[in-house]
Order: sequence, then structure tokens, then C-alpha cells
Amino acid sequence: GFKPIVEMQFADFSSVGFNQIVNQAGTQFYRTGVPAPITVRLPSGGTPGSGPFQSQMIKSVYAYYPGLVIVTSATVADAYSMLVDAVALDDPVLYCEHKFLYRWLKSDRLSDDDEKLPIGQARIVRAGKHATVVAYSAMVHEALRAADLLAEEGWEIEVVDLRSVKPLDTDTIVASVA
Repeated sequence: GFKPIVEMQFADFSSVGFNQIVNQAGTQFYRTGVPAPITVRLPSGGTPGSGPFQSQMIKSVYAYYPGLVIVTSATVADAYSMLVDAVALDDPVLYCEHKFLYRWLKSDRLSDDDEKLPIGQARIVRAGKHATVVAYSAMVHEALRAADLLAEEGWEIEVVDLRSVKPLDTDTIVASVA
């Protein structure tokens, strides 16, 4: 059947529909037993010249509301597969796209050939033994750059791409890593 995909031009604009997102779509199933299979695309994050407007990162705000699934990709392959998977869910999904990634040069470690993972499962994108950095979206690329700099000093930093943003406890995050 038909499953709607809504695109807000900028994630900032979703605040206008905040009540409908968190109190209607997010709680629909719990209140009625009827799913609310809607996917809302939210281009977010700053890009050069965008200033303080149309640059908000609001994933963490939505992550604390029950019933919502929050996804965010760091690769082209994940962007595609996670959108397809989001549409297949019966839950309302906020599909957050960092605008910086629209022009990002592909990293050789974040390959489009990576194994397709389900929503809710993280990916280790760099092995390490001294510390772990958990990031998502555009910040995965920044974490990899930082890990490269630290590697020059002998530190092996693990980088995990979270891929989904929900208020999970540490045990759940660790268990979800591929």
C-alpha cells in the first residue's frame, strides 16, 4: 500500500509540526493499535553560508519521544538502503540527512560496498584498541579524520557509525555493533 514520504525543506521547519510528529504520529500505535507508517525526511546541519538558520541538528530532541524511529546515514549506500527500510516500517521515521554530506567526498573507508545493515544496528568503520568514538552522519567522517591524526601518534581509535539515534543504554549500543 501507499506509505507517505514527507520532506521538510530544512529540519528546522519541523518544529512547526512538532506536536503532530511527537504527540500524533509518535503515539498513534500506542493510543489506537493502528500504525502510523510515515517517513519524514529532514535535511539538517550547517553548510557554508547557511548561518544560524536552516542549520539545526534536532535529532536528539526527537530521539527522546516514544514511537519515533530516528535514522541518519554517513554513506550513499546507507542513505539509499535506510530510506527504503524506513518506508517499509510501520513506525513513523524521521530520516535525517546532513546537508554537508550532499557534497562530501567519499571516504575510502566508508564504502558503498559495506554490508547492508538493518535500522537500529551500528557499524564499526575503523577498528581500534585505545578508545572508541561513537558518531553519526557527517561526524563519522570527522571522527575518522581525528583517528587518522591520532594514529600518527600511535593511538588506535575505534570509530563506530551509530546510524540510528535513539536514547539507548550503553549495553544496547555495544550489542548493536556489527
